[in-house]
Amino acid sequence: MSQNPDFETICHYSLGSYFLLNLYEGIGEEAVGRALGELHLLRESVGRQVTEEDIYRAFLRHTPPELVDALHAVYDRLHGGPYEEWAPSS
Repeated sequence: MSQNPDFETICHYSLGSYFLLNLYEGIGEEAVGRALGELHLLRESVGRQVTEEDIYRAFLRHTPPELVDALHAVYDRLHGGPYEEWAPSS
């Protein structure tokens, strides 16, 4: 059985949209906007694709301290990741 090569692209696009929507709802418009702006400038300045860690760190830098747990909750639920500080605070 052959797989449709467009299926994976559609799934990645849909998950990416869902991920950003959840970040927007969790950490707010201002934090998401600033993180995306930083990532755009980073991409332009380094001339390479940004990494998953670059993306996480940009969102973390722009997330208000009281919303870091919400950021981690979205990442844990929809992305996962190798960062030790993702453990929710109690």
